[in-house]
Amino acid sequence: GEYVYVNYGNVKDYLRLAARNISVMNKVVIVKYGTNFRGEKVRIAEKLGAIGVILYGDPSDTNDPGAPTYPFNWNAPAGSIPRGNIANVKGDPLTPKYPSKEGMHRIRISDVTYFTKIPVQPISFHDAEQILGFMDGDVYEPEWDGGLNITYRIISKTPRTIRLIVNNPKEVRPIYNVVATIKGDIEPDRIILVGNHRDAWVFGGGDPSSGTAVLMETARVISTMLAE
Repeated sequence: GEYVYVNYGNVKDYLRLAARNISVMNKVVIVKYGTNFRGEKVRIAEKLGAIGVILYGDPSDTNDPGAPTYPFNWNAPAGSIPRGNIANVKGDPLTPKYPSKEGMHRIRISDVTYFTKIPVQPISFHDAEQILGFMDGDVYEPEWDGGLNITYRIISKTPRTIRLIVNNPKEVRPIYNVVATIKGDIEPDRIILVGNHRDAWVFGGGDPSSGTAVLMETARVISTMLAE
């Protein structure tokens, strides 16, 4: 379908599009990460009739202007792809409101009602630059500019279409947690839970690294105190 650039894809952005008489009905929307949860971006787009969502992280939101990218600096490289869950609920969708543990009743994937009905795909800002750069329309919002070397046009004067195919398998897999317990001397029946999520995406995922560093240092300090 034809595609439309909708900035961050929040309510304010769509109101601005409506003021320009621009609809996303039956269109694929190109959305920047930021300002609202990625699942909310998808929910709003689907509600307004979009047929697909493409997400990307704009360098203006993630990188220092002119600074080197990874591995020479912390800035995200052009080929990196931020991604994550787009469900607007917490926990395992197959055990709603209950722990996802062995022996729990699980509903069928087909019975989950809050999964999006439209395809959603994250891409790199290198690919976003190519897709948005093809647009040749006159409609432009200066406040919607980002860090790509293009003019951030909203729609294209010459019809531009994109085919969005998502082949993510829906499958159930086990996950594993590393748990250490220190029993307290005072009020041992009460629990203080300290933790951090581990990288469960792909090799190269770096989202939890800062939290992991803090957790490991906390564990080291407490272990040293116990040993003494």
